[in-house]
Amino acid sequence: MKKVYTSTGEMAKIHGINKKTLIYYDEIDLFHPSFRNEKGYRFYEFSQHSILEIILSLRLMDVPISEIRAYINKRSPSHLIELLEEKKSIVKEKIKKLKTIDALLENKLKAINSYKNSEEITLVECEEERLMVMGSPQTSVEEDLLQLISNRVETCDEGHLYSNTWGSLMALSDLENHDFNTYSHVYTKSLKDGHSKVAFVKPKGTYLQMYYQGNWASFETAYLKILTFIKEKALQLTGYVYEENIIDDFATENDDLYVTKIMIKVL
Repeated sequence: MKKVYTSTGEMAKIHGINKKTLIYYDEIDLFHPSFRNEKGYRFYEFSQHSILEIILSLRLMDVPISEIRAYINKRSPSHLIELLEEKKSIVKEKIKKLKTIDALLENKLKAINSYKNSEEITLVECEEERLMVMGSPQTSVEEDLLQLISNRVETCDEGHLYSNTWGSLMALSDLENHDFNTYSHVYTKSLKDGHSKVAFVKPKGTYLQMYYQGNWASFETAYLKILTFIKEKALQLTGYVYEENIIDDFATENDDLYVTKIMIKVL
């Protein structure tokens, strides 16, 4: 039976790769052509297609070249099982991280898209949320944000600070005393339930809500408007004042274009 040979170009086309990949595999002693003709052109025989697919499949799983070379030279069912179980564990971990990233992106998009370019004060219904909190009135905002970033990196895999929605908490007493520059904690939203040391529950219920556009030093304008609304509506409030950053350094270098969502739970 006459053997069928495939040129480098045909081989690359069949397997959906670049010709340079085959040349590279040949040069690093991973996958050689069956023979070269008098002009030096590479040709592959039929049985080599399956070997190339093994290599490409393992590369898809990020198996290093050195491990692929070792496996190709010493294939066995037990070796394959060991290799696949190891890579399956790695793939599961990557899927887990990608799902977390997807949730973070969804939260960020949802937060930004919720802004309607209006400073109207409304009453809205909110579901319970878990927050990761840090800080105290005795420390600076910068210190607490640095500690919060460090805490997230060390204790969870939910991403860094600016890949998530973050904000700060103000005591109601400070709002009532017109002390708009004192806060109790900084926070980010938590995607999981397993961080008890930093977990804080923002309760379900009705909230006063306002989107304020402006730099953080000008919050007095927003809070005076909110205090007037509270008085006019004879509202009773509870809990904390939540300042949630919607548009910040991530989206603009002009701090006058920052957008902060202010929320306070209504009794």
